[in-house]
This record gives sequence, structure tokens and C-alpha cells, in this order.
Amino acid sequence: MSDLFTFCSFASDRFLGAVILAGHRAPLEAAAAAYQLGIHPGGELLVLHSPPHLSAEEKRWHNENLNRLLSIEELQAKGCKFSSEMTAEECVNVASITAGVVPE
Repeated sequence: MSDLFTFCSFASDRFLGAVILAGHRAPLEAAAAAYQLGIHPGGELLVLHSPPHLSAEEKRWHNENLNRLLSIEELQAKGCKFSSEMTAEECVNVASITAGVVPE
């Protein structure tokens, strides 16, 4: 069971899907791993690392959903927001957390 995850989001003019990989991976390594799994829906790839403070429930959900293409509906049901649904402040907070900086 992993405690660290890499989230790969695929999009063009719309969201095409996402995959969760175990461990923190560099972008090229994450792209190669998704491709080896047969997950390559096209578009551009955004690679994000999970923050170190995931709850036990969040870790369990991530582990249960490793290595498969996730739909927008599955992610929204989990409570994920997409940039088109976020305020500018929320987008800045996501970018800060991704960079390892906790917003004040």
C-alpha cells in the first residue's frame, strides 16, 4: 500500500481522464508508466504529486483506484474540482500546495 501518489490528468479542450500512480514520479516517468498501462487518451498531460498529509481514507481511495483511467464523474463524486469550477484563489492554492507551499 502506497502513501505517496502521482496524479496524471489528460486534457485537450476538455478533460479526457486521469490516472493515479503509486509513488512520486517525474513527469516523463509518469507518462511512460501510464502508457505502459495502456492509458493514453491523448491531449496534454499534467502531473501532480499528492501532498504528504493525506488522511487514511484518502490513501485507501487512492490505493483502490491505482493504475486505471478515472472519469470526470468518478473524480467529481470524490469531491475533486476542476479549474473551470474553481475561483482564482482556489487555483492559486492548488498551485501552491502542488509546489509544496501551504497557503496562509
